Amino acid sequence: MAVIDQQDNFSNISWHSDNQRQHQTTGFQGENSPPPALDVEPPSAEDQRHGEELLEEDPGMSGDVLECTVSEPRKESDGTKDAFVSYLVTTNSTFAVFQKPTFTARRRFTDFLYLYKSLSREYP
Repeated sequence: MAVIDQQDNFSNISWHSDNQRQHQTTGFQGENSPPPALDVEPPSAEDQRHGEELLEEDPGMSGDVLECTVSEPRKESDGTKDAFVSYLVTTNSTFAVFQKPTFTARRRFTDFLYLYKSLSREYP
């Protein structure tokens, strides 16, 4: 993910979601300590159906990958009053809803600025 700083420069930020990551407990456990016993009932058939519905509604829970890369800045219409900078946006995805696994498009800097402002407003 690219972030715009005060001078309109991009810096790279990456993040990863690991569904297999184990949650750490707040208490201290020694190396040889057994895991805490949990009194848990297995999920009912209704709970399982609800979980499957959630996977259909929220593809982010399926473990699929969406990787976006912003690269290759290019000055377009150089020497005119309408000059602008465009960037190559490349997406690689394993989502079944995408027509192709890899897609590229060139976008203007102002498109990123609009996206940044919209996301900042929606997710403060």
